Amino acid sequence: MFETLNEISNFHSRLRCKVDVIVEKSLIENVLEASKLNSDREILLSKIQELECFNFKNIANKKFKFGFVIENKKSIFSTHSPVFLGICNLVPTEETIKLLESGYNGYNQASINEKLSFQVFYF
Repeated sequence: MFETLNEISNFHSRLRCKVDVIVEKSLIENVLEASKLNSDREILLSKIQELECFNFKNIANKKFKFGFVIENKKSIFSTHSPVFLGICNLVPTEETIKLLESGYNGYNQASINEKLSFQVFYF
C-alpha cells in the first residue's frame, strides 16, 4: 500500500487525528473521567507512533502493518474505552471496519468471521 515515506506519514497522521476526535467527543459527552480518557489517548498515540516507525523501517521490504481506529460506541470490545486501535497485516476494508463498529449480531457475525479469518489482529 505504501510507496513513499510521505504516504506512511499521512496514513498515521489520519489515525492520530481520528483518535483525537473520538477522545474530544468523549470528553464533551463525559463518557469517562478526563484523566482516564487522556491516559488512553496517550497510550494509543504512542502505539500509532511505534507502528509508524515500524513501517518507516520496513518500506524497502514492503512488510507493513496497518492500523485502524474504531469508535467503541457500544463497548463491543472488552474495554470501556471509547476508542480502539487495531493493527493487522492486511489493510482492512471500510466494510470490515463498519462491521466491527456496529457490534456483533446474528446477521453480521458470519460476515465478520469471513472477512477477518485471514487477518491477524493485535489488540
